[in-house]
Amino acid sequence: MTTLPVSDTSTFETARSPRAQRATRFVRSRIGRAAIVGGPAALVLVFMLILRAASERERTAIALDAHAQHVRAETATFLAYLADAEAGQRGFLLTRRPVYLAPFVSGRPFLDSSLARIRQLTRENPSQQARLDTLTALARASVAFMDSTVEVRRNLGLDSAIARIETGRGRELTDDIRRTEQAISDEEARVLATRLAAADQDRRRTLLWLLLGTVAAIAAALFANLILADASDDEAKMRAAIAARMEKLERNQAMLRGALTAGQTGTWDWDLRENRITWSDVHEMMFGYKPGTFPGDPDAFLDKVHPDDRAALTSAMDRARDEHAEYAHEFRIEPTPGAIRWIVGRGSFFYDDTGRPYRAAGTVADITSRKVVTPEAAR
Repeated sequence: MTTLPVSDTSTFETARSPRAQRATRFVRSRIGRAAIVGGPAALVLVFMLILRAASERERTAIALDAHAQHVRAETATFLAYLADAEAGQRGFLLTRRPVYLAPFVSGRPFLDSSLARIRQLTRENPSQQARLDTLTALARASVAFMDSTVEVRRNLGLDSAIARIETGRGRELTDDIRRTEQAISDEEARVLATRLAAADQDRRRTLLWLLLGTVAAIAAALFANLILADASDDEAKMRAAIAARMEKLERNQAMLRGALTAGQTGTWDWDLRENRITWSDVHEMMFGYKPGTFPGDPDAFLDKVHPDDRAALTSAMDRARDEHAEYAHEFRIEPTPGAIRWIVGRGSFFYDDTGRPYRAAGTVADITSRKVVTPEAAR
């Protein structure tokens, strides 16, 4: 940044208005810098909160629509069950064959369960509950009427059954049921329309806030650019600090690899999606492989495990995976035919957002020296 001579600076300051001088002092102050740098971040945070609230309202609107559709589907299911029962009744009245009564009899539990689901879905709406009370009473009356008509047909004959039907009571009950069902559906549609209108108003309000916020963010960003030149030195220092930390991290990793090799500790990584295992050189040599020759197949690992220990080892790993717990288990291996070594394996499983494991990683260490080395123990 070029520095003006003292005389030029004095002239420049004198030519500026008091308001501009106060603005300059504010920009150069610590509080001013913090406000300029932190302002865009604060605006982004506000945007995130606004978007989150809008997203919650959108999810609520979607849930309300799904709820209304669910209520309508249940009422339609109820009517379908009732229609099947009526069809079965008519078939029996015409033929007196018991086979037609199957849907008439089997549909009753479904009628009750459908009414129960509608009641549960509309439990927070007293007017819907009242309509459902009416619908339940009408359904029971309709079923009772059909029962009595079936009995008349069975005991008194077709003419008596037809005479009972011609009273119009069954049609009256059916019409009342359909009107009540339509009232329930209409109420759900009315409530949904009211809430969706409110959600739409919220969307417009959110868009307005986002528009205003975007303008404010652009203005804040342009204003913040006034101090970017002064921030270049800090950026250079940060890069130097990162480079130093990376160098230190590489040294630490090299020391860790050396420590693992010296301590006869191997590392492993299991890609569960690809069912592929990667071993360190120490791990491979521990299990009798030359470095870089382990095929990565889980079966190739189990082939090296003592036959008597395979089931327990597999069970321990499955249990750790299912319980989201750390895996730790001691077992024997045969790196070469007839050579028995004791190994302790440790590790952890990693899971995706759905809780499904996709990776496992850990270590193995040779603990043969800690075991009582006898022919029986080795076996």
